[in-house]
Amino acid sequence: MATAESKLPLEPLKQLGLLTPVEGRNPSGIERRLDSRSAFPYHLLLTPLDDESVSALHSTKVIGTNIGANGFCFFHKSPLPYRLVRLTAIDPRLQELGLGDLHFALVMKWCRFLKVGQYESGGRIIWPHARVA
Repeated sequence: MATAESKLPLEPLKQLGLLTPVEGRNPSGIERRLDSRSAFPYHLLLTPLDDESVSALHSTKVIGTNIGANGFCFFHKSPLPYRLVRLTAIDPRLQELGLGDLHFALVMKWCRFLKVGQYESGGRIIWPHARVA
């Protein structure tokens, strides 16, 4: 379970009307997530973090699918070999809303192949950073 410091501050995003609840997609009807999550269809830049150094050469664009106080899921084009990544807002819609400096670190927990050229991954947010004007 995440500590209060590691939870992404979602209230400012909710106040701006950016978050809408997401219903579970689990066909069994059993929801395994403990926290609620909201749709987050924005473009982000994923940068691997390795021993406190940033490897910008391996950065890739991803598209968010949903976000919660403790976790984040996103679509990407190829398998990702990273365990620790930083996600940074690059979507102009977030810039317009004053969230252009949104970024957070994620410990990758899973990756799912959807079809050729499309994967979905997710993980646990370990440090959030968001300044809301």
